Amino acid sequence: MKHTLISLLLCASHAYANTYYVDSVGGSDTNAGTSSSTPWKTIGKVNGTTLSPGDSVLFLRGDTFSDATLTISNSGNSTSPITFADYGSGNKPIISGNAQARNCTHAAGKNYIAIKNIVCDHGSYGFLFDTGGSNNTVKNVESRYNYYDGISFQGDSTHTSSNNMAAYAISHDNGRSGVSFYTSSSGLVINGVFYNNSATYGTGVNYALNCDQGEVFGAVAFNNYYGIKIDTGTSNVVVDYNVVFNNSNDGIDIDYAGTGNNVISNLAFKNGLHGIVVEGPSSYTEVYYNIAHDQTCSQCAGIMLDSGTSHNQVWYNLVYNNPYGVWSFGGSYDSIENNTSYGNENCVAIQNSASHETVENNIADSCTFTTLLVDTDSTTGLLTDYNDWHDNGSNSIGYGSGSSYTYYSLSGWRTVSSQDSHSIDAAPSFVSTTSSRFQLAARV
Repeated sequence: MKHTLISLLLCASHAYANTYYVDSVGGSDTNAGTSSSTPWKTIGKVNGTTLSPGDSVLFLRGDTFSDATLTISNSGNSTSPITFADYGSGNKPIISGNAQARNCTHAAGKNYIAIKNIVCDHGSYGFLFDTGGSNNTVKNVESRYNYYDGISFQGDSTHTSSNNMAAYAISHDNGRSGVSFYTSSSGLVINGVFYNNSATYGTGVNYALNCDQGEVFGAVAFNNYYGIKIDTGTSNVVVDYNVVFNNSNDGIDIDYAGTGNNVISNLAFKNGLHGIVVEGPSSYTEVYYNIAHDQTCSQCAGIMLDSGTSHNQVWYNLVYNNPYGVWSFGGSYDSIENNTSYGNENCVAIQNSASHETVENNIADSCTFTTLLVDTDSTTGLLTDYNDWHDNGSNSIGYGSGSSYTYYSLSGWRTVSSQDSHSIDAAPSFVSTTSSRFQLAARV
């Protein structure tokens, strides 16, 4: 009897959920709004209606709504979100911000809101969730030509924003970020496309200002200033299986971040600065199984550990055709292991007062200038061993400082440094370098 009563109550709660329809051309705010044949006309009417958990508001496809910001004033719950979506056929409905004069949608401190299949354009923000708020989702949306961010989840000094998600979103040509998580926020970005967010410091995806916990999975970010940026005290974000290219600065930038960020199985190519960079004081970052190639500037790296970083792990990555392959430029207590560096100008470099760096089990081949480049001020605690430094017939291990380096064979380097006692100089048998198949061929 008890379980039957609970079931009846649940059914009753869903039975009373309302669906409202809005048609900017054929609707009227004096209509009931509860069927597609009696739709409302304006966002203003929606804003004036108290919505309950389980309610839905559907905007007609092919229509543009520009009379007001869609202001979301009520929350859903874990079993019954409040949903804003579409109906009919044709292009997704557009909510316009009136030439960037106002936000397209705005939810302040609200929870369990779902927005699907809607376009926001020319707003101040596109889809804005601020003053905290949790468990909100935007899915299959497009956000474009907004003054600030296309999609933004924001906490503040007294409100936490958590467990929010942008899934399958397209966000482009915004003045700041395609999607952002700011100030004590957490959440997911899944399989979105983010491009042309190209103003100075504009990003495809950005976590900043002490965010904690998140993931960027399966996104494509191109033609932004930064592709993906984890910034300013942010910790425990996983950046995995993304493609970042043709961004004018870094492809993936872990910048002034906290600890525990992971960069795994991404593809970064033809970016204007580094493919992947960890900048100080970020620490305990794991950079695994990434491919970084053909970055376009003269002093950039496939993977870089910048000054002030520490205790990072750069393992099992493939870097090729960059000015620098893997470059520690002032890092400390980092581990650079099991990477393949091919066809870079300098395949592995330890410079700028780096200290206590471990460089083991790497393969460096067909490097234009050096297989290994070490500054004299970067040998404190240095351990480099069990590597294959294939010099292609020339002395390719550089040791010195500034513009004054001496170049050694492997045996000469061992003599001057007491390093690499178990390393070799042998041509690795890659499957095919011309087709970028850098797996080692099986012995027959």
